[in-house]
Amino acid sequence: MRVIINIPEEIKQTLDNYLFQNRLEQGSFLFAVYKESAEEIIFDVIDQYTVPRKGWQVQSSVHLELKDTERAKIMKLARDKKCALIDCHSHIQLDRYATFSPSDRAGISEFSGYVKWKLDGKPYIAMVFNETSVDAVGWIGAFDN
Repeated sequence: MRVIINIPEEIKQTLDNYLFQNRLEQGSFLFAVYKESAEEIIFDVIDQYTVPRKGWQVQSSVHLELKDTERAKIMKLARDKKCALIDCHSHIQLDRYATFSPSDRAGISEFSGYVKWKLDGKPYIAMVFNETSVDAVGWIGAFDN
C-alpha cells in the first residue's frame, strides 16, 4: 500500500524550525484527515501540536519521553479533531540518513497500542527527522504491536 502524507508548507516550516531549534531531541504531533483505498492511503495534515519543554518527562540529545499528562492531552486533541496521529521527532546526529534508534522502536511500538485504543483504531504514523532525511513507520488498519 502506498502512503502519502501531505503537509502544508506553513506547518512544515514550523515543524522544521521546532525540531531543529537546538541540540536536544524535540517532538511534535501532526493531526491528519485521511482517505483510504485498496492501493493507497492519503493523509492531509490539518494541524500541529509542538510539545513544550515542560511536557517532557525526559528530554536530552538522545532520548525523549512524554509526561503522562501530555500524552493524554495529545490524544484528546486527536479525538476532538477526529484525526489520525503523526508522531514526529528529531535526531540531531551526524549520520547520513534518519533512522529509528532501538529505544525509538520499542517506545513507538508500545505507544501504537495506546493510540489504537484511544483513537478507535485510526492510523498512527511515527516519523524521525534529521537535517537531511526522514524515516517513517505506520500502523494502519487492524494493527497489532
